[in-house]
Amino acid sequence: MLGDKIIRYVSQLMPLWLFLSGVLSGTQFSLNNYPFILIGGFAFYYYALVSAKESLKRSLMYSFMFGYGFFSYSHSWITHPLTTFGDVYAVIKPFVFVGVPALFSPYFMLIGLCNYAIKREGGYRPFFLTVVTVFGEYLRCEYAPAVPLGQVGSVWISVPYMAQGAALFGVYGLSLVTVLFSYSLGNMRCSKISLNISCILWASVFLFGVWRVFYTTITLSDHVIRVVPTSFEQVDKFKSMEMRVEHLKQVVAGSAVASEREPAVILWPETGIEFALLQHGMGYDFIYPEIKAYLQHMLPKESMLLAGIVMRSVKNEAYNVLFGLTKKQDITYIYKKRFLAQFGEFMPSFLKSIAKAFGIHAMDDFSRGEEYQDQLVLANGLKVNPIICYEGSFTGRAIRQNQTTDLITISTNDAWFGYNGKEQQFMGHAFRAIEEGVSVVRCANRGFSGYISPLGTYEVSLSNKPMDLEFHKPLPETPYRWMINRCSYWIEIVFGVLLCWIAISELFFRRRMRS
Repeated sequence: MLGDKIIRYVSQLMPLWLFLSGVLSGTQFSLNNYPFILIGGFAFYYYALVSAKESLKRSLMYSFMFGYGFFSYSHSWITHPLTTFGDVYAVIKPFVFVGVPALFSPYFMLIGLCNYAIKREGGYRPFFLTVVTVFGEYLRCEYAPAVPLGQVGSVWISVPYMAQGAALFGVYGLSLVTVLFSYSLGNMRCSKISLNISCILWASVFLFGVWRVFYTTITLSDHVIRVVPTSFEQVDKFKSMEMRVEHLKQVVAGSAVASEREPAVILWPETGIEFALLQHGMGYDFIYPEIKAYLQHMLPKESMLLAGIVMRSVKNEAYNVLFGLTKKQDITYIYKKRFLAQFGEFMPSFLKSIAKAFGIHAMDDFSRGEEYQDQLVLANGLKVNPIICYEGSFTGRAIRQNQTTDLITISTNDAWFGYNGKEQQFMGHAFRAIEEGVSVVRCANRGFSGYISPLGTYEVSLSNKPMDLEFHKPLPETPYRWMINRCSYWIEIVFGVLLCWIAISELFFRRRMRS
């Protein structure tokens, strides 16, 4: 009797419990997390879905409340850029904080819709909903609205043996394993088939991780890379000419530190120089020509400076770029950012008029870099793939198909994000190292700078002190990279086949039920 009363009471307040469960699940996207909390949150969400499977209204409401809680915390960092301009946009911060989770929650409502539509019971049901859940996550992170943070699989950053699963099938494969295990726990009262299968799958990934960590030999490269982070608040970066000069002096001083080994690359953050680079018919020049001589003077003889800046092309197009400069030569390398940040570097066309009505004028004139750009190959033969900011959070795109590289560098301007966003971005970059089997070096202007080995072990610095980092040689081609090299859209194909199979099997099941 008492148990029935408790269940009845819990059911009456189910939307509230689901919201709180979503919030708790969203707190686990950190470097010091407890994945079992997220697993428990998703298990409770599935349990609620089972109780609402006969009601479309309840399925959608439960999904919305869980999704709203999940995104309220995990994506709260989206409001932080509004504070970088002082009090200019403070009035709309509450609307953004409330509105963003509401805009993202339909991805969970898709699960609620499928929960009502799927009539099969037993061990099939959690598998079906797992595929829908992870497919929705994939669409949200990679395509629309392309905010590639908060993947469920990334919570395993704190469990190195499980994190190695990304070398098998990427971070979304880890999401699939995690969500299936969670839903199977929530489905225990109905069937244990899916739980047994998910446990076997989970254990297989774990054992693979143990084998990979203990039996993979990683050797240090012969080269050193110097990371020069800064500690300027975003609101101060463009405040005055004096502030820009002071900023430049700081990064130059950090770059010119004497050391026993000359660095192959000196890495600066994204937009580390607040003076524009101009492209013209003869090459590249800074808006103040004396800057180039100033930078070359401080450079060691054999080092390349890889620094972030805004570039204006001959057609007056603005690009967010990294340039490579050596002491002996002119600017010999340019990388243009391919994946731009919404509202920071471009404004979605359908929102421009609305935003400007509120007085929001984003830097919406940036152009995208070409999809295929030249790889940076140094004079000593070192191959480097430089990328900028959150484009390092997109899976499978740090290295082109059939391309080999020795190192991935990530320059980021993470002063735009709150602490939560910086941490999530670093987690995503750690999974790029595991997926590709390549070292990642990250340089930030006010947050997580550091090094990630090909096995995902990492060193983090939150200070502005320059670091000379030794990095490891790349590992042999991972299974994940093997699939990317042979079919760059293999994830879409796998999801497409699974969803078609779900739809066909559900159709035949309903026909059998009618007959």
